[in-house]
Amino acid sequence: MTDTLSIDRPGTPQPPVTLQRVRGRAAIVQAATGLRRLHQAGSAKILRPRTYGGPDQAVLINTAGGLTGGDRLDVSAEVDPGGALVVTSQTAERIYRSAGGAAQVRNRLTVGAGARLDWLPQETILFDGAALDRQLDVTLAGDARFLAAESFLFGRAAMGETIAKLALSDRWHIRRDGEPLYRDRLDLCLPRGGSDPLRDPAALAGHLGLGTVLMVTPDAEARTDGLRAAISGLEGLTSGVSGWDGKLLLRILARDGQALRRGLLAALGHVRDDPLPRVWHM
Repeated sequence: MTDTLSIDRPGTPQPPVTLQRVRGRAAIVQAATGLRRLHQAGSAKILRPRTYGGPDQAVLINTAGGLTGGDRLDVSAEVDPGGALVVTSQTAERIYRSAGGAAQVRNRLTVGAGARLDWLPQETILFDGAALDRQLDVTLAGDARFLAAESFLFGRAAMGETIAKLALSDRWHIRRDGEPLYRDRLDLCLPRGGSDPLRDPAALAGHLGLGTVLMVTPDAEARTDGLRAAISGLEGLTSGVSGWDGKLLLRILARDGQALRRGLLAALGHVRDDPLPRVWHM
């Protein structure tokens, strides 16, 4: 047998390099009496820690350790009528520099009549050059109760990181009984022709953390003043609270990751009657 040695000369076309991509899919269905279905594939995993006295919990894990361009994660959580579930993540999600394309994340939540779902993932850290396309779709039935908290960190201040290039699209679509209830969209792109939304006084004004908390319950508006009081005076935070039509919305701009975490802990401690999942304190 003869081996042939091939020598590539300048100008010789080379086959494209195929990069390994992260693919993950996780789904959980919670009945009023406990777990009804659990599915996980690829890098997406779900842990169910033992809980005492509160709703069952589902802890999301991305075993890949982060996402970059071309990766995709799909998560779905459904709570049957009368059930309750808290969904969180084991740690912050990291979105690394993209070599092409955006990381895609699709989260789909369904909450039955009389049921409750708390969607409480920990922070998403965006590195320089990151590209993320994320969408949250929520379907509520009847008197379902829903709480969501999402947050971004633009680089890590302790490491001296700055963001010069970024492509971020984050969308929330929430419906109740088929009718639109709440829509939100955040689009940030850097560099951007003479303006820098991360440092522009009319945008993030140099803050490295951005957080959103949305509560949809019959008593949401009644918690408005208490929530303002809970987060007022916290160092390194700028915030705004609004309550209307059974919804309570909080926006947080934070100086750094520690200030962002303080604000989220204070806010969630006020609007929730149960302790936060233990992973939030690790």
